[in-house]
Parts: sequence; C-alpha cells; structure tokens
Amino acid sequence: MFSLKIRIFVIAGLLLVAASAIAAQTATDYMKMGNDAYDQGKFDEAIANYNKAIQLDPNYAAAYENRGNAYDDKGDHDQAIADYTRALQLDGKSHLTWYNRGLAYQNKKQYDLAIADYNRSIQIDPNYPSATLNRGLAYLDKRDLDSAIADFTRTIQIDLKNKKAWFNRGLSYYDKRNYDASIADFSQAIQIDPNYTKAYFNRGLGYYYKNNFDDSIADNTRAIQLDPGYTNAWFNRGLSYFHKDRYDEALADYNKVLELDAKYAKAYLNRADVYCKKGDTARASADYDKAGELDPSLAKSERICAKSQ
Repeated sequence: MFSLKIRIFVIAGLLLVAASAIAAQTATDYMKMGNDAYDQGKFDEAIANYNKAIQLDPNYAAAYENRGNAYDDKGDHDQAIADYTRALQLDGKSHLTWYNRGLAYQNKKQYDLAIADYNRSIQIDPNYPSATLNRGLAYLDKRDLDSAIADFTRTIQIDLKNKKAWFNRGLSYYDKRNYDASIADFSQAIQIDPNYTKAYFNRGLGYYYKNNFDDSIADNTRAIQLDPGYTNAWFNRGLSYFHKDRYDEALADYNKVLELDAKYAKAYLNRADVYCKKGDTARASADYDKAGELDPSLAKSERICAKSQ
C-alpha cells in the first residue's frame, strides 16, 4: 500500500506540474512552437500555434507575419496577404513584412501591388538584395526590361555572388536581343554555380542566335549532362546540329525529344526537315503531318522537301 500511495502521489504531482506548465504558456511560447513546426514544413500545425499566440496577444505583429508565411507556403496567398496587412497595421516599419506581402502579391501575378510593396521594403532597407531582385522579377514579368535590368544591377552591386541576379539580368538582355550582354551575364552565373543548368541552356540560346553553333552545342550538351530529361536542351542542340549539316546527330536529338515528350509538335516539324535533308521524303511527310495534327499553326509551315524538288 505504501508503494501504491507513493505511485499515486507521483502521478498526481506530475499532473499538477503539467497543468501548471500549460497555464504558464505564453504567446511567445506558442510563437516558438509555431516557428518550430514551420521549420519542419508542418504548416497547419504552425498556423494552429500562431492562432493561439494571437488569441493571447491580438497585437503580436510577428505572429501575424509568421502565420502569413505559413499560409503563403500553403498556397493561400489571400489569407497570407490579410495577415501581412494586419502585421503592417501593427508595425509598418518592418521591411520584411512589406517584402513578404510583395511576394504574396507576386504569387498572385498582381505585379503592380507587388512592386509597390517592394518599394516600401527598399525605402526602409535599401540594401536588402531579395527585395531588389524580386522587384526586378516583377518588372520582368511586366516586360519592363529596362527597369528589370536596373534592379538586377542594383542586386549585383549589393551581392556580387547573387547568381539569380546575374541569370535574370541575362534573361532581360536576351529579351532585348543584346546577346553579347546576356552571354556575359550567364557566364557570370555559371562561374558562381558551375552546375546552373538553366544558365548553360540560356547561354546556348545566345550563342545560337549569334550563329555560334559549336558553343551552343557545348552548352546544351552540358545542360543535358546535368539534367538528362531537359527536353528543350535536346531540341536546341538538334537545331545547332542541323545548321552544321550534322543530320544524323540532329535526328538522334529529335528522336530523344520525342521519346521524352511524344506531343512536342516542333520536334516532329524539325525532324521532318532532317528527313528531307537525308532524302527520306516518306518519313518527312509523316512528320510534317504529325506536327500539323498536334499544332494546327504548324500545318502551313514550309516543307523543305517540296522546296528542294
């Protein structure tokens, strides 16, 4: 009986301690638990804890912001914006909150609202590279290439090793058909990250439009080595092989494209051109027809077999 009494006493004591601990939990405690859950990717659990923090302290600006982050990562951008807005009402001096709301607007493709929020973030902290980078991306999506280039340049000035800034400025120059500048920027991105697949691919495009087919082939080959399923890299390497009259290699690349994506209409069109060059008009005709079937806009494409007859 003595031992039993001790056991009951210990259990009761544990219950008392547990009850006391629960009663003592504060908004800060729930905030920490929410942050821990968020860091583990448990967004619903994080939101539940942030809810409790806000219940205990309705003016806890950081809890609204962090709950907004969890909602945004769940893809609920509207709820995220609502939480960021409340956080800003409580503390409008946080450059990160303006930045995060800008990201949420950008995720909704509301680029003007995103840019306005990035502007506020940059006013508070002019040296925050993520804000200038993402404002540049918003300008790029709006096709305001000069503003995008200015923001990517500013990002590079703040953070010379920011590969995304070099890469996206390269894209902007490419869209302006300034291929030399784009190639230089993609090269910088590759220097920072030698395994930057998209940088090789896009630099290969720049070389292609400068009729530098050898370097284009080399860059697409490197992209394929890094990502063997990179369909567009196989396709573009096939283009360069074709322009160098290396028809067997072009044919092999287009075959690979269609192995990866049997509905890639332009690959049928380009493979048809290769068959024409190799004198296989039957296969060429079949591929031309297939290209037009998959993409009616290609049905009227010039058939080089007919041109050569």
